[in-house]
This record gives sequence, structure tokens and C-alpha cells, in this order.
Amino acid sequence: MEKKTVFFLLIIGVMAGGLFSQSLTQIVYIINKAVPEVKNIAILYNHSNKETIEKDARTASFATQKKISAYGIKTKSDIPAALDGISLLKNVAVIVIADEVHLNAESVKYTTQKLGLKNIPVVSTRPGDTAQNAFLCVVRKDDNIEIHVNKTVAAALKITLTEDFLAECTLDRP
Repeated sequence: MEKKTVFFLLIIGVMAGGLFSQSLTQIVYIINKAVPEVKNIAILYNHSNKETIEKDARTASFATQKKISAYGIKTKSDIPAALDGISLLKNVAVIVIADEVHLNAESVKYTTQKLGLKNIPVVSTRPGDTAQNAFLCVVRKDDNIEIHVNKTVAAALKITLTEDFLAECTLDRP
């Protein structure tokens, strides 16, 4: 079996006051469990959340031993250049912290299309994005985290998920 570089895009919704560092850390752990080869994390986020995201990224990096880089998005027109730069990285998981302004559902769809062309899976916390060809959706409900997986996308990207990991997931139809 050939080894290949694995890329990830994780889209995280900032809900009710923001993303807590524990949540970001948990999501990085989920990526690690799904695809342990990932060594680097790139975060796309609304630039207005810079202080919170950078603090959470430092906490997650320390806890998970992953190298984490953050890319602030000021307008939707910043997204293509950021994705082009990120797509050059090796063994990277990309976290997009979604909002309803610049990194909204339309941006998620654009991102899955652009990165899908480069065989880069997308992971999202926006419910239902597995129908938009996101590989995983990590959805926070109350104090629980639900993991939804699109096995069709996983197979297309040649990602083999362990039975232990799949047991923790809800299988979504594409």
C-alpha cells in the first residue's frame, strides 16, 4: 500500500460566544484519530476573532504536539489565496472556523470543491456539510461532540477509517 500525503480541512462553527480552546483541541484529536499521519494544522478564521483563535491554537498545539498556523480572513476574496497556500503544505489538516459572514455555507461549498480537486478532505462542524462532500462533520451539541462521516468521500480520497473510529461516528449519506 502506497503512502500518501494527507490533507484535511476542518470547518468549525463558532457558536454562542466563541470557540473554546478545549473544543479546538478535541477536534485536532479527532483528526489525529481519523488520520494519524497529519502533522500540521492550518486554521482559516474570521480575522475579527484573531486573539481568541491564536490563543486557542497555542493551547491546541501544546496539547496535541501538532504545528498549528492561523490564517485570518478579512473578506471572502481572501479565501482562494489562503487555500492555494495551504494546498502546498504536506501532512496538513486545515481548520476553517466558519461564521455567517466570510466563512459561511457558500464558502464551505467553494472550499470543498477547490480542495477536493487536490484530493484534500474537508472536515466541518456545520451540520449537513457531508452532503456538500465534506469528509467529516464534527458537531457540538450541548456538552457532546458528534462525528458524522461521508464514507463515499473517504473512499474517493483513499482514507481508511478504523472500525473503532467508525463506531464513534454517524454515517451520513452523500
